[in-house]
Amino acid sequence: MARDFLVDFAGRIRNFTLKKKDALLPLFETVVKSLQAIEDAGRDAGEGLIEVKVNRLPVLDESMPRSEIIGFTVIDNGIGFDNVNFESFMTSDSQLKENRGGKGIGRFCWLKVFDEVNVDSTYREGDELYRRQFVFSLENTKIDDDVSEAVQDDSGTSINLKHLKRKYSSYIPDSGKEIAECVMRHCLVYLLAATCPNIVIDDEGDKTDVNQMLADILEKDGDSEQLHIGGKIFDLLHIKMKTPKVPTRVSIPSCHLILCADNREVMTEKLTDLPAGLDKWLVTEYGFSYVGVLTGAYLDEHVSSDRLSFDISADDDDMFDEVGMNDITATACASARAFLKDLIDVAVSGQREQVEQYVTEEGPQFRHLLHYASEGIAAISIGATRKQMDDALYKLKRDVEKSVQADSKELIRKLEGGKIDSEEYKEEFARQVQRVSDVNKSVLAEYVVRRRAILNIYHAALNRQDDGKFKREAYLHELIYPMRTTSEDVAYPAHNLWLIDERLTYSSFISSDKPFNNDIHEDRPDVMLLNYPTFVSADETNGLPYDTVTILELKRPDRDDYTDSENPIDQLLHYASKIRSGIARDSRGRCITINENTRMYLYAICDVTPKLRHIMELRGFGETADGQGRVLYNPNLKATIEVLPFDKIYRDAHMRNQVYFRTLGIG
Repeated sequence: MARDFLVDFAGRIRNFTLKKKDALLPLFETVVKSLQAIEDAGRDAGEGLIEVKVNRLPVLDESMPRSEIIGFTVIDNGIGFDNVNFESFMTSDSQLKENRGGKGIGRFCWLKVFDEVNVDSTYREGDELYRRQFVFSLENTKIDDDVSEAVQDDSGTSINLKHLKRKYSSYIPDSGKEIAECVMRHCLVYLLAATCPNIVIDDEGDKTDVNQMLADILEKDGDSEQLHIGGKIFDLLHIKMKTPKVPTRVSIPSCHLILCADNREVMTEKLTDLPAGLDKWLVTEYGFSYVGVLTGAYLDEHVSSDRLSFDISADDDDMFDEVGMNDITATACASARAFLKDLIDVAVSGQREQVEQYVTEEGPQFRHLLHYASEGIAAISIGATRKQMDDALYKLKRDVEKSVQADSKELIRKLEGGKIDSEEYKEEFARQVQRVSDVNKSVLAEYVVRRRAILNIYHAALNRQDDGKFKREAYLHELIYPMRTTSEDVAYPAHNLWLIDERLTYSSFISSDKPFNNDIHEDRPDVMLLNYPTFVSADETNGLPYDTVTILELKRPDRDDYTDSENPIDQLLHYASKIRSGIARDSRGRCITINENTRMYLYAICDVTPKLRHIMELRGFGETADGQGRVLYNPNLKATIEVLPFDKIYRDAHMRNQVYFRTLGIG
């Protein structure tokens, strides 16, 4: 017989709000209905069965991957759609299952996500079995249930959720295993009961036993404790879950609290005030994640109609004798932290040792933070990588420096305002001086650590690459001084001329890979440094001759294809001759003015290979004091030419800075 719904059905569906991320809620509701139906049928433990079939579009080519999901079929051996249950189904917001937390909204949830639902159910009336079939859709507000003699010999129901709406399809997990994990999480409390029916997810023959999935990841039976919050009683179940061997995007999150109503998940809260990175550390070190399951009559009574939240205010309301959600979650989180305390202590201790080791070995510029920023140090994630530690410590360092500056200003303000006496000022001043001193030491340490890093990069560049070749000269050029720039573009910290000579660090003008007169047809020295006499002020330099001219010419490590006419020595002499002639201009177009007293220093930065050694012998080069380099003075150009092998540059620079490295413990 055809019957009308006692409700504006289309309007009810339209007004029913369901977020896309909750696309599986209709399936969850169906599974829960099956669990209740099996309980009503009085099945003994082990006899109840729920099978969820994942329905996909047909695949014409079996070699192709699985097609998209279009629906689900949930089959159970529960009590079935008997007359009482069917009348309840036909009544909007039915109260039949109110004692189980039923809100009578499951059917609306179905049609929010699916276009059609087919129901095929066998139920018992007295000693007889009957079969009830009907189609449920938005297009037809009448339900024509077909009741006939049963074709099977036991009660049960098949609910086919058909034609998944495109709006929600992308939010459905791709595999049956992932769907099984979602069902497990939603029905966790049910599954923990010894009498729970067996739930199987069947994805085109690939079956996943949900009950076994939970058993496989439970580290041990959960520990339960009773919480008294504002006169209400709650039960908190502490569960350690083994990490799945193949984690998926729907895996149970670590260190979370699941708030349940009527034995099913409603919402999840992240545990508060836990050390950063504890989740990952628990998995890595002990192979489990923590889940707290909170239940209680108060939660059952205040679950919202859509079962996606609680009608509980954030804070306590004494007038209505209500417990606030903030108090509930805070108390539960505190209990969870107490449960994990021993492990947290181990994790925090290890994290501190890890940070201290990094500071000692690689980050001495952060050493003062161990004293002045202990809370910030503790906030660094457990198991952080060295880069993550460096980033966190650098931010802490900046914060401490700002704090020191602010405190210094405040101390002066207090003194000037007469808000502090002399003795108190002396004490605060002494403390502040120590802080300032430690911060300044860290700045120096940072400078030294950077030099160590540059030396490491430089040394690595001298090794052969996988293809058997060495880095091109451009790589080392960029390291020493950025190419195609001048000192007007590059700040002091951005170059590393100190590798060659500390005296080159500061110069009046520097050009790198810039042609004379900024003309592309002119010669292009690799690096040229021009210096005025040190006693001349900046305002007096216009038109004055330069005191020194320094030119660097770089070649690729191990290069040996030089000729008598093409080699770095003649290149340098050619540049010097051009400058001596008075016709050369710098990249700004300004004349490079020199006189007979101008000293010229020419550096060929290259390895002393056989052909270059022969060229130097013909020109009368002598050895440097250490025997590693070669040197020659050209009286006509008043220029000193020095050949600096790459290894000599590394050794000399390392030796000059070694005392600082050793002082910081990175020697």
